[in-house]
Amino acid sequence: MKPRPHDEIARIAPKLPALTELRGQLAQSRESERAAVEDTLQRAEAQMHEGNLTGGAGSALDLFRSVLKRDQGNARARAGLRRIAQAFVLQANVAIEGDNPETAEKLLSNAAELAPDLPELREGRLNLRELRERRDIDAQRPALTADDTDRVRKLIAEAAQAVSAGNLIIPPGDSAYDKYRAALAIDGNDKEALEGMAGLPKQAKELFGKALSDGTPQRARALLDTVRQIAPGDAAIPSMSERLSNAFIDQAEARVREGRRNDAARALDAARELNPVNPRLAPLDERIQALPESRG
Repeated sequence: MKPRPHDEIARIAPKLPALTELRGQLAQSRESERAAVEDTLQRAEAQMHEGNLTGGAGSALDLFRSVLKRDQGNARARAGLRRIAQAFVLQANVAIEGDNPETAEKLLSNAAELAPDLPELREGRLNLRELRERRDIDAQRPALTADDTDRVRKLIAEAAQAVSAGNLIIPPGDSAYDKYRAALAIDGNDKEALEGMAGLPKQAKELFGKALSDGTPQRARALLDTVRQIAPGDAAIPSMSERLSNAFIDQAEARVREGRRNDAARALDAARELNPVNPRLAPLDERIQALPESRG
């Protein structure tokens, strides 16, 4: 460490009368500097709390930067700039949802300038890229005619009828899923068609529960397949599979009591396919194997 000037003076002339006064002045100066930095940090944090992030002198951004000019490594100032960068990303995502890529681009650039390693930046940039891709596609799409609009409305009405009938993905071509897809092929931005398509997994899960209550596991299986096809990442799929596996086991047990070996074996296979580690499988398999092959 490089010796400070007053330390050098003390080494050379330890009894210099002015040394004590010099040390006091330097200590006072350092304390004043710390107090000034603390005051600026408090004002910056207050401005950030009030939502005055930018806007010139007196804003949170301006005050945090002034602290870093005095103390380049100040952790509170750097953390403040990082929080401002996060706010910029949030504002950019709002701009993206509002179909305003120019504003979003500016906000993301501001965020990158303050905190280039911010994890939220990557997601924001992906959202912006997707928006621009959608705008490019829309720009190339031919304008809708009156016949197109009428066709979309007719398909959506037919989709709603299919939903009411429980025909979510079957029969092919006449299911709600196919009707909504056909409508979106004409107008990919139709709000009603988009909302209808997005609501199909919920409809399928409701019908799934009813199918289990009615004792029709095959119907429930078709509805589980519906959710898997439309929303493969749905968090409810594992629990639905578990419930359906147990429903098939219940069915298999009923067939065992009736002595219908083949039907019981088919239900057991369906349960095993859904959940191969279900603890109820092995003892039930033994009971099925013990049934006479001539029955069921």
